[in-house]
Amino acid sequence: MKTVISILLSMLIFIIVSVGIIGVSEIKNEQAEVRSVWGKMLREMAADGYLADSVVSHYSDYLKAQGYEQDFPYFQASHTNSNNRAIRPQHGKVATSDNIVRLSIEVEPKPFIKAIKFLRDGQPNFIFSDTRISEYLPIEGDQP
Repeated sequence: MKTVISILLSMLIFIIVSVGIIGVSEIKNEQAEVRSVWGKMLREMAADGYLADSVVSHYSDYLKAQGYEQDFPYFQASHTNSNNRAIRPQHGKVATSDNIVRLSIEVEPKPFIKAIKFLRDGQPNFIFSDTRISEYLPIEGDQP
């Protein structure tokens, strides 16, 4: 009887350790995927001075195709309208506050990963946020 209990406890420990290792590996993979999307979008946003609807649509569709379904928007951006672009300073003509773009992403992972991430980090969602200097330069005469 003691041998059977010992074998069962060994198997249980093996299963728990295996699930933990697989779970952490999957968290890292999904987190890298979300971070990659966020980084690409932030570069595009900095280049254009705003976050274009077509970029949001493309990356939202990509995330949905990867299995990330959620009820709230994936992205929060400081500039979402082409008429309200962030502008990189030109010869001291633009205030520093007008040349910054901010992009945040919040993605709800798949259920298994969400549970493990919550147990590990206390936060179930992948959240990334950063501020970058706009690289957009207006055509002469367009902006002040």
